[in-house]
Amino acid sequence: GDFVGEIGKEIEAIGRQYIPKLTDEIISASALDALNRGIKVEEDSIAFYSDAKTKVTDPGVANLFNILLLSERAHLLLFELNKTYITYPRRA
Repeated sequence: GDFVGEIGKEIEAIGRQYIPKLTDEIISASALDALNRGIKVEEDSIAFYSDAKTKVTDPGVANLFNILLLSERAHLLLFELNKTYITYPRRA
């Protein structure tokens, strides 16, 4: 069969269960707010991929989710490092 097409359908079916509903939430434009929002998005992505990989039957798809998890964890670390940098007290 069409391996890529089958994987896409399986991922889409799982994603439709977890994609948050869009809201009219207004996000402040400050750097700290942006970093906190990024951290939340990465944490949600990690939770999604962790759960999704337990629901797939194809080992290739499970491996794809593992790769995506590594990427999301790296993104989370970068956001957290940036947040630490801008919030860490500096000496004059």
